[in-house]
Amino acid sequence: MPSSRRRCPPSSTTARTSSSLSRADAALSELSIAGEQLPNPHLLIAPYLRQEAVLSSRIEGTRTTLSELFMDEVAAAPPERDPNDLREVRNHVEALEYGLARLSELPLSLRFVRELEVVARAKEAECREQAIGRAALSRRRSRA
Repeated sequence: MPSSRRRCPPSSTTARTSSSLSRADAALSELSIAGEQLPNPHLLIAPYLRQEAVLSSRIEGTRTTLSELFMDEVAAAPPERDPNDLREVRNHVEALEYGLARLSELPLSLRFVRELEVVARAKEAECREQAIGRAALSRRRSRA
C-alpha cells in the first residue's frame, strides 16, 4: 500500500552552502549589534519603507515616485501627478510603519498580514470620506 505522506528529498547541504549560510548569519549578527547602538534605527529603515510603498503601490496602478513622496512629506511642492496616487502610497507607508511597530507584539504570520491589510483599507476609506467631504464643501461654496 503506497504511503499517502510525501517524503522530503534528503538534505544535500554542501560545504559551499554551509559556508555561505554561516557568513550570512555572521553578517546579520553584526548588523543586529550595530542596529542596537543606533539612537534611532528608524531613520535607516524609513527610506526603505517608503521605497517598498512606492513599488508595491505600482502593482495597483499608482504612478508616484519616491522623490514625489519625499517632496510631499516635507510639503516642498504640490504633486506633479494624481494626488490620489500619492495618497495611496502614503497609506501604504502608514500601514508599513504600523506593522513595524506591531512586530514587537505579534509574530510575522498570516494574522499579522491580515491586520496590516485592514489598516491599509481603513486608511483608504478614511481618505475617500475626506475627499467626498471636500467635494461637497466645494460644491456648496460654488453655489453660494
